[in-house]
Amino acid sequence: MNRIQYLQQALEINEVQADLLNASISDIPDNKLKEFLIFRMNYVQPMMSKELITKTALFDFRKKMIEARLRGGEQVFGTIYEVKEFIQTFYKGKEVVNGAANYFDFVVIGLDKDGELINKYAQNEHGTYKKLSSEESGRVYQWCLENQNKIGLVKYVPYYDPDEAKQLEHQKVLELENKSNNEDIDPKIMAMMGNLTKKVRVGA
Repeated sequence: MNRIQYLQQALEINEVQADLLNASISDIPDNKLKEFLIFRMNYVQPMMSKELITKTALFDFRKKMIEARLRGGEQVFGTIYEVKEFIQTFYKGKEVVNGAANYFDFVVIGLDKDGELINKYAQNEHGTYKKLSSEESGRVYQWCLENQNKIGLVKYVPYYDPDEAKQLEHQKVLELENKSNNEDIDPKIMAMMGNLTKKVRVGA
């Protein structure tokens, strides 16, 4: 049984419809076809056409396939423009990443309905999330290119006071300076310092 026949029987459509559908899902490999059809079942609603069901499910399944590759450590995108196109295609109205570029880890970056990056930690005078400038957006997209496995993987980190973090950093520096030159520095302390010295903007 070939793909067209498989689609024809699985979706109870005629051969022409199956052929057209097969052309539209050509990027789904044979070993993922069954998985897609099962995934599609979650989108079935009364009075909704098979074409619309398939179109909606296909959009989300493509995103799912790309995200699976990203989580596996694959460098899917070769340029910042490819990263931007992917994010603007699949993440409108959604959260994209946290702690990107020079932002604190508790700052979540999202994409608004117009396709612009927003800082979901900061709000403007109208009570809406603050949009990133072109320069800020460029830094975030560049960071996403270099950290592709973190796109769409948002971790909610509790807020911490930057001033308190700086004081803790200063304290750790003093402790390190007091250590003997012959002693090894605890890697945990070095890691903590690295996190605290990260340059950050919260968009306030």
